[in-house]
Amino acid sequence: MIYNNNNFYEEIDGKSAQDYIKNLDYSIDNSKDRIKYIEERLGVKHTWFEESNRNYIDTFYNTLTKRNENIITRVKYQEKKQFNDKFWENIFEQTSDSPLDKDGVYYVTIDGEEVVMDYNRFITWCGYNQINPIEYINVKNPFSNSNGTWEYTHHNTSKIKLILNKDDSIYSTSNIAKTLEIMGSYILSVDDKPKETKIRIYNSKELFNRACQEEALLNKIAPANGGNINSNTSNKDGFLEDNSFAFFQLPKNYKKIKDIKVKPKDIKKYPIIKTYSDTYEWYKAKYKELGHKQLSKEELKLKRMVRKNLNALKNDMTDVKNSIERPIIWKAPLADAGSPEWDYLDMFDKSHVKELLRIQKGNDLQDDLTCIVMDLNNIISKIEFTTVQKDILNLYRKDKSLEFISNLMNITPQAINNQINKIVNKIIDAYEKNYEENYYYISVCKGKYKKCSRCGKIKLLSRFDKNGKKGYRSNCKNCN
Repeated sequence: MIYNNNNFYEEIDGKSAQDYIKNLDYSIDNSKDRIKYIEERLGVKHTWFEESNRNYIDTFYNTLTKRNENIITRVKYQEKKQFNDKFWENIFEQTSDSPLDKDGVYYVTIDGEEVVMDYNRFITWCGYNQINPIEYINVKNPFSNSNGTWEYTHHNTSKIKLILNKDDSIYSTSNIAKTLEIMGSYILSVDDKPKETKIRIYNSKELFNRACQEEALLNKIAPANGGNINSNTSNKDGFLEDNSFAFFQLPKNYKKIKDIKVKPKDIKKYPIIKTYSDTYEWYKAKYKELGHKQLSKEELKLKRMVRKNLNALKNDMTDVKNSIERPIIWKAPLADAGSPEWDYLDMFDKSHVKELLRIQKGNDLQDDLTCIVMDLNNIISKIEFTTVQKDILNLYRKDKSLEFISNLMNITPQAINNQINKIVNKIIDAYEKNYEENYYYISVCKGKYKKCSRCGKIKLLSRFDKNGKKGYRSNCKNCN
């Protein structure tokens, strides 16, 4: 028998611990059936006992008490015999290389009466009466023969040692404990809760098509359900079944922007568009010709030029049509419900400034966000940044991630983040100065001003250093 760190790897009755957890059936979809499945593997049997019309003294009695009271009860109960299997019956049996069993029961005769004692009480009684316990029990050494007598070592010979000392490994780390833990986890891992059908509603056709593709893919990779993900079963690979389906709802009450396109009737109607169209068709044929052969360096350059001119001609035709027909385009339509309130933008909040740096807007001055970004650009243009900060700011405003900037500039992401924080602090400081000069001391309260003797500019008094009792210096802080 191998005994190592309280593990037992040998076989009992032709079975080892590993045999009980091999090839567990994960297709069973409820804990009750899994319990029955494990009981069959362990060989658990149910035995029924029935006792009727028995006399007892009370609910608490033992073999030594006298029965003075009669209580007539009818008891019907079920006894389940655990581990009706040779392996599990013997694996936890505690044995030792000793003639006396520490877990045994010993019968002694005292004053003509037979008394039952446990091991400790029996040893104490023998010591008190100066009796050899082995001779009293009349234990015969089974290994005694003509060659000699077996010498007892009094060592623990249990397959799994349950009564441990400080030098033994704990039971929970043994392979037997882990085997039972795996079987327990197998029972508990199943989800018995009824799954509710969930409906995912999409207003976007693109998102709906993506959800349908994902559902079709999941149906292909669900081996435990025969290709069906809408079931209550799970598998040992950790696949989580999705009990939901997608539903596309046509959007209502939305604004559709009418695209202006050049149609064949416009080409016939307007000669200038006809001229553009002929040139466009020539470039289109040239691009198609270059697309079906191996190109040299000069031809690749020509192909890029043709593609660029195709896009430019298409935009020019649209602009010409707009200039001739002058269609009505609303410059200030009513804002949709849910549009952001830019009044809550706080330029003294670092998180607001960071997100504002990533926004790119056009030149529509009737758009609030465009005006905000333009003011931000004016503030940035007045700030002196280092060369590294300028490069980081340009990449950051193009919506590049910190990891991308770090790899491109060969700087750690932490250093990039620190530089961005410094940039934001400079922007907030510049905005604060601009806010004081152009708004606060003009619209809120009257400010005090002084003319710099060096640069000749009229500035707020706070832009000058104090000069003791005389008041302030004649030149500003920037000219010092």
